[in-house]
Amino acid sequence: MKSFFVTFLAFCILCLTSCSNYTSDQTIHNEIKSPTCVGDISYDNDKSFGYHVYIEENGDFVPFLVLSSDYNGYCLLLREYLLDSLMEYNYPGEYGSYYKDSRIDKYLNNVYYLNFSEKVRKLILNSDIKITTKNAIDTHDKETEIISRKVFLLSASEINDKMHYTYLDEGDKIAYFKDIKNRVALHENGECDSWMLRTPALQGVNDLMAIGPDGSIGMGGINGMEGVNKISVRPAFCIPSETKIIQKNIEGQNVFCIQ
Repeated sequence: MKSFFVTFLAFCILCLTSCSNYTSDQTIHNEIKSPTCVGDISYDNDKSFGYHVYIEENGDFVPFLVLSSDYNGYCLLLREYLLDSLMEYNYPGEYGSYYKDSRIDKYLNNVYYLNFSEKVRKLILNSDIKITTKNAIDTHDKETEIISRKVFLLSASEINDKMHYTYLDEGDKIAYFKDIKNRVALHENGECDSWMLRTPALQGVNDLMAIGPDGSIGMGGINGMEGVNKISVRPAFCIPSETKIIQKNIEGQNVFCIQ
């Protein structure tokens, strides 16, 4: 009987030692798994970390969605909240819906871009994006061209594959937007609103694609009954996927920030 208890005691000690080693190994595993780069927390890579990174913009830390770790080889970020001010896409005219050098294109790259610190601006890469050509606006064909931009709007095809409104290929579908509720965008005060895309509707030279307050995709005119229409804006840009991130306490929450 004594031999049995000695054997049983030894077995228990072995189990406790094994559990201790497992816990230690698991702790080490978790520490190794902890994200260190922005690409580690992207929606297409690992959703479990929340796919948000906070970036200082005009002195405040602002959340950005980390949508993809491979947008033309880089990490695609989209501002979570709409910009406070409504913006005009462009002046109406012969090619009012042409994205290149439109009013919003110039604003994003000449004004909004400067809201970031020099350190962040150095991280923002030139991204090659597909846009509809002037010829396509004239003829309603499928022609696109590539332009390089620091900050840009997303396209209809990136939100919802190739749209039946346009049949244009202005980039690959982004997995995050497969769920229509993920297309809904808010102002920081919690108010839903529409937000503009860079895609012409090709129903006329001044028609655009946009996302509605309910996440649906539709079209509208640059010009309205009371003049040039204004709509909310959600800037996007790319940074290297290996950009280092750290955890920081912001308003009582531990969040990931660019190091």
